[in-house]
Amino acid sequence: MNLRVKRSTWILVGGLAAAGVLLAVGAMHSNYLRAQCKLLAPQASAEHWAPPPEEMDDVIACYKEHGVGGGAASSTHEHWSHVSAAVIGILGALPWAWYFLLRRIAELRAAFSGNPPAG
Repeated sequence: MNLRVKRSTWILVGGLAAAGVLLAVGAMHSNYLRAQCKLLAPQASAEHWAPPPEEMDDVIACYKEHGVGGGAASSTHEHWSHVSAAVIGILGALPWAWYFLLRRIAELRAAFSGNPPAG
């Protein structure tokens, strides 16, 4: 069994694996923040809006999401993982796509010159 794989393929696999891990971590983080928000929302009231200082950004986003202390606004913590995973996946696929394109160009050049590649 021959396990020789080109470097660009390993980069592609590694980039897709890293993107998958990042998506999973982002989903777990979003679920954690949603659970924290559900715990905090019943305690919040429109008259008394004082989030604890250690999680100020997340709690403010939670309060705004539930309409407490301001207008409804969606928090941005859910979208960073999707964008980052897409960027990592694309960057991991670039070397593979480049060498794929170069191989096709070499095949076309060989076909036009009358020397088709063996195999």
